Amino acid sequence: MTISKSGYVDIKPGQFVLAFKQPYGPYERSLQKHVEMFVRSGGGWDGFRATELFDIHHVVSVAPNTYKGIDPDDTDQEQGRYPRSHVVVGTDTALDARILRDQLFSVGETADARISMETHRLIKEFEKKERAYALTHNHELLPHIFGATA
Repeated sequence: MTISKSGYVDIKPGQFVLAFKQPYGPYERSLQKHVEMFVRSGGGWDGFRATELFDIHHVVSVAPNTYKGIDPDDTDQEQGRYPRSHVVVGTDTALDARILRDQLFSVGETADARISMETHRLIKEFEKKERAYALTHNHELLPHIFGATA
């Protein structure tokens, strides 16, 4: 898989493509920078699933800046024209595109989970001390509830 002189991923009719859905495509940055966003969970779109951010299309025809494709799971739909700038990869099967989509999406989720676990481990003692201090302060502010401290 290569990127052509136009800056788009090379695709051919008959292939399946993994592409960003129109509102989530790389409008303000290069495709490379846009894909790099997925080192974070959801690529920065918190709470979204991979299926909400990416389309998989069966390519019918390719033009210089667009391609016509259909959803392989909804062959009754009409062909749509989509921007080539949104294509991440062309594959031989829809399954290959789905696997890559899920792998790409999981990279950031895994990184975020590992970072969160390590953050909690490192801060555990500090949190314990800070909560104890806060509890003491809470008691001092409300002696009529907790009694006077000596």
